[in-house]
Amino acid sequence: MVALTLGQVRGMAAEAIALLSAPELASLLADLAEEKAALGAVESGLHDA
Repeated sequence: MVALTLGQVRGMAAEAIALLSAPELASLLADLAEEKAALGAVESGLHDA
């Protein structure tokens, strides 16, 4: 198992984002927003249960 520091993860994410074109980045951000909304709905459902 490989352990990464938060700084290493941030660095890798920054490198990956730098390689994306603007449309790809916009698509990625939209996907992340959808995932965040879905997780929020699940979390809300768990708190209501």
